Amino acid sequence: MNIERHFLVLMLGQSLANIGDVLYIVGVMATIYRMTGSADARLANDCCDTGIKSDCGHGMFRNGF
Repeated sequence: MNIERHFLVLMLGQSLANIGDVLYIVGVMATIYRMTGSADARLANDCCDTGIKSDCGHGMFRNGF
């Protein structure tokens, strides 16, 4: 029974990690959309190159986001 419990805890942990990964990707896509006005991820490099409304993914936003 101890092995089954460890397996269930492992599965729960992996499931939570996968949910976190999905939420991270959704957050990145939403940020790109807010920064560029487009869902095209290729435009994110243009914003980072010019420094418009972000610090290029270092955690803190400038200019009101």
